[in-house]
Amino acid sequence: MTIISSAPACQAVVIHLAGTPYVLATATRDWIAQAVVTRVPGARAPFCGVTPQAGNLVPVVDLFACFGRPRPEHCGMLVTMWNGEPIGLLMDAVVPEPVRPDGAQGASLGLDELLALASARRGE
Repeated sequence: MTIISSAPACQAVVIHLAGTPYVLATATRDWIAQAVVTRVPGARAPFCGVTPQAGNLVPVVDLFACFGRPRPEHCGMLVTMWNGEPIGLLMDAVVPEPVRPDGAQGASLGLDELLALASARRGE
């Protein structure tokens, strides 16, 4: 696992998932270009496993699966905060510069909203 950047905390970032950009309102921590995830037997969706981060195990959400898309063999992971805890999000890419969720970049979504959008698109 190689941490590409330790991003400064910001209000939002642009993420890319299966070629679609989303503005995610989040406190960004790190972008990892080659995600290493250990499966956890019995883990319930949307969690797919854990990854080591700074001596701790961080739960990982497969955003590809959330949107009903196959995960590519190599994908990146954004480590961010969700409900006060670190979490890894598997995705294609993230824009390295933070953006502001002020409408100039489009509507921003919180992680809960992004997961709800994924469920709606899958028809759940």
